[in-house]
Amino acid sequence: MIGKNIPNIITVIRLILVGPFLFYLLSDNYEYAFYVFTVAGLSDGLDGLLARRYGWISRFGCVADPLADKLLMMTSFLALTYLGKLPIWLTSLVITRDVVIVAGVSGLYYLFRKVDFTPTPISKLNTALQIILIFLLLFELAYDTLPSQLISTIMICMVVTTVVSFVHYVLVWGATAFKEWQHHVRVR
Repeated sequence: MIGKNIPNIITVIRLILVGPFLFYLLSDNYEYAFYVFTVAGLSDGLDGLLARRYGWISRFGCVADPLADKLLMMTSFLALTYLGKLPIWLTSLVITRDVVIVAGVSGLYYLFRKVDFTPTPISKLNTALQIILIFLLLFELAYDTLPSQLISTIMICMVVTTVVSFVHYVLVWGATAFKEWQHHVRVR
């Protein structure tokens, strides 16, 4: 019985790690910030692997896991923007996309009491690029300067996938909402 709670425990630990990560990053202790971010990132992979492999999926995990991920990423983007490592327009783009996605999911659920939210391949690529970008920027702060072309390339790819996934979600959810609304009107 305790085994099925392991992914949730790991998720809670990841939520808790956001505080020390932000503290270390804003205290110019970049090595520790890098390590905490790395541990948090690895914990995300581990809790997901355990949940899928052993069927230890729970309602709590379905809500808390993406919340922990978004909290860590948004904290990273905001702090790195504050430190001058990311442009404000980029962080604004990332946050706007996430706010619209959360609002869309919430709105569809509120209106129709059902949402099938499965991340798309482009969204998964976008998330991977966000993680890679944050990882590289933290590595650069902690250890050494990386080739600017590497970070610029990752950033450009991330911007493209952010915009494409944003437009895709808006179109797909807009069509879904319209179909549900039509169905709702016909049923009445």
